[in-house]
Order: sequence, then C-alpha cells, then structure tokens
Amino acid sequence: MAQLVKRPALVEELKAELEEFMVDGLLPQSQLSELRKMDSFMRECSRFNPFGFMALFRRLHTPVKLSSCLELPAASNIGVDIHDIPWSKELWGNPEEFDPMRFYKLRQLPGREQRHQFTSLGADTPGSGFCGEHAEGYVGALDSEL
Repeated sequence: MAQLVKRPALVEELKAELEEFMVDGLLPQSQLSELRKMDSFMRECSRFNPFGFMALFRRLHTPVKLSSCLELPAASNIGVDIHDIPWSKELWGNPEEFDPMRFYKLRQLPGREQRHQFTSLGADTPGSGFCGEHAEGYVGALDSEL
C-alpha cells in the first residue's frame, strides 16, 4: 500500500487495467491472468520488500560435511540465504529503484510472455526453490539424503 500512496498516477493506471477486464462490475476469475500491470506491481513489491531472507528450510536427518569442511550434525536446521537475490544488479540492473512495471516490461520481450509473473518460480524468485550458486550448503546436504 505504501508504494501506491507514493504513486497516485499508478493507482489510476492499475484501476484502468482492472476496469478493462471487469464484467458487470465484477472481475471474473478467468481474467486474473490478464492483469499484467497489477501482477508486475505485486511482484515488484515482493522483490523490493521480501517476505524473509531465508528459504528452503530443512532439517538434517544425518550429519553432513560441507565442501568448506564445516560439519553439520543430524537434527540441524538449515536454510538458504536469499537476501542478495532482490538486490542483484546482475538480475535487475537497477535493484535499488522501485519500478512497478519492471516485470511487465520483461514480459514484453519475445519468448518471455509467460515468465516474470507474481506466481512464477525461478532463479530470480526468492523462496521458490531455485537459488543457483547461493545454495552450496543446501546442495551438499541434499547429497547426504536430508
């Protein structure tokens, strides 16, 4: 809500998009996926204000020795640090800037029409399960049969 309060023009833009797909004053569930600007705004809010800084929480059933020689005993709780994903210049170019249409613009690129949605999973989605190089400890633990 704070991002909307700061951007009255955005409120009008999102309202216009919503009204475009409403039928008899209601938004049919089948039209939710058509709200691409709303979806982009929600995903950018999620990127800019992450729900947390850890993901993929697991409890070890057996001891694990990581490649760094750190030994984790059985019953240890582990997770992956995802703090840097929303602030990655490699992923977002200008991560410190709140751009409500960031993902809308990305979906305009050929071959990406169905990507970058609020509900999408991928390496650029904290908490989704795809953390790339950020998951070295987690991958090592997986090899030890969590």
